Amino acid sequence: MKVFNIIKTLNISVSILIAVLACFILVMPSMPEIVFALNKNQYEGYAFNSVKTSEVLGEKAMLLPEISKDNVLVIPKIYVNAIINEGVDESTLNLGMWRRPNTSMPDLGGNTVIAAHRFLHTVGSNTFYFLDKMTTDDVILVYWKGVEYVYKVYEVSEAMPEQIEIEYNTKDPILTLYTCEPLWTSDKRLVVKAKLQ
Repeated sequence: MKVFNIIKTLNISVSILIAVLACFILVMPSMPEIVFALNKNQYEGYAFNSVKTSEVLGEKAMLLPEISKDNVLVIPKIYVNAIINEGVDESTLNLGMWRRPNTSMPDLGGNTVIAAHRFLHTVGSNTFYFLDKMTTDDVILVYWKGVEYVYKVYEVSEAMPEQIEIEYNTKDPILTLYTCEPLWTSDKRLVVKAKLQ
């Protein structure tokens, strides 16, 4: 009888564990969307019309990083705060944000291009998971060699993987961000372009 009770208790415990694991698997893909929805009003009400972001954000400026010697990409609206990695091949994407080789840099003008995964290999603020939430006039910050560059989004579009012209250099200083689209596939590229303010 004692063995039967142990087996019964073990059976119940395993069933509960399986039920919890199943719930976790069902809810986990939706968690980023839930977190985004709960925090989406964090920066509403701030008019991003000043080059000095700390003046624009006022008391919320403490949420943004100090200007560092690291090259960092910050997108307040979608909670991106990540080091921009340099590398010669696609394996750099596994580290997070990748400034595409042979594209410009913020201090040189032209088209600075940064790519990142939406989900694979990295998580949270080190991905472009929510890049599809970006709209015209959203603010993007780049801290590059100790200088803050403020960009405003002027175009959100889709491109095919072979449309490499999104990386072509430009006369005007712009920032181009891109990732795979739609989520969970690599069929297309989601492209966000922003002008230096």
